[in-house]
Amino acid sequence: MDTLEAIRTRRSIRRYQAQAVREAELRTIVAAGMSAPSAGNEQPWHFIVILKKLFSLPEDVIPFALIPLGYPAQAYRSEDRFKPKRIHEAAW
Repeated sequence: MDTLEAIRTRRSIRRYQAQAVREAELRTIVAAGMSAPSAGNEQPWHFIVILKKLFSLPEDVIPFALIPLGYPAQAYRSEDRFKPKRIHEAAW
């Protein structure tokens, strides 16, 4: 799937299957996250992979984002969200 197709067909998932995400898929997702740009190329990130387990963080660690991963519990169809009336050129 190319990038534009992924953007157009993405959905918010609120219910997931009980199946764990495969290790290879987790590694691919985390590797993609590590490819993101960072200020001054400092690459300050750390990732905690957790599917309903509790975890402890050191005092100096501030969570930045939570990204739920899993397999949808049901099939979703994609919608066309393009609204031409919301495009303005050079003026409102």
